[in-house]
Amino acid sequence: MKLIEEQNKMKTFSYHLEAIIATFKTLIKGRFLVFFVPGLAIMLLFLTIFSLGSTYNQFTEKAESVSYIGGFLGWLFGGIGSIFSTILNEIQKFFILVLLSPVMSILSENYDAYLTGQKYKFDVLKLFNDVLRAVFVVFIALILEMSCYLLFFVFSFLVPDALEPACYFLITAFFVGFSFYDYSLERYSVGTFGSLGFSFSKMLTMVLTGSIFSLIFMVPYIGIPIAPVLTVMISTVVYIKIRGIKVYEDGYVEPTTEKQPELPNEEQKTLEN
Repeated sequence: MKLIEEQNKMKTFSYHLEAIIATFKTLIKGRFLVFFVPGLAIMLLFLTIFSLGSTYNQFTEKAESVSYIGGFLGWLFGGIGSIFSTILNEIQKFFILVLLSPVMSILSENYDAYLTGQKYKFDVLKLFNDVLRAVFVVFIALILEMSCYLLFFVFSFLVPDALEPACYFLITAFFVGFSFYDYSLERYSVGTFGSLGFSFSKMLTMVLTGSIFSLIFMVPYIGIPIAPVLTVMISTVVYIKIRGIKVYEDGYVEPTTEKQPELPNEEQKTLEN
């Protein structure tokens, strides 16, 4: 049993490494670069209009100013200030994902088609439904993430202070990863609750993908346009490989999987012959 678990972990890391390589190979070829433009527009919007940081920084400074009280009140006010700061950061992050959801949905579908040869007919109504689902999933992810933050805060006295930032990071990474995989899950007719089930059954996959997004997103300014595009492409490749679908671009071969591969379409049959 332990051996199988270790093999699954290694496979998850391998899928992510291969997905990162495939994504950069594709971008170097000049494909899908246009999908960075909406993120650049949002970045400029944030630079010129919004100043979300000043709001929660002022609250945090006030909370820290009462920490001299010490004891329970100092811990409570300091913790509230930290939670408030973290929540606003996460709301900002998920707000960007909501704004980019139509573009990311199209990117995920197009990149899937590029890799597998599958043909997806463009449908405005389907796109609208996909966007609504993406917004709903992002909202669910945000609510669940905030709930986990609050639950962790209540029991944070059991965790060493040095480990708290890592715990918050992992919580964020999991739910961010969940929101990105839903683009592929929806495309393969997995319902919203099925999407949640998939995420909790592939926790390491969610955390790795979400960590990639979070780390890139931390880069000042350029993280906003770059992180969503790279993460959507990486998660698309990883999901394709999890399902055992044969990939034809960028030097891929059919991944080893215990699951039944998807039946190829006519174009794929031609390629195989």
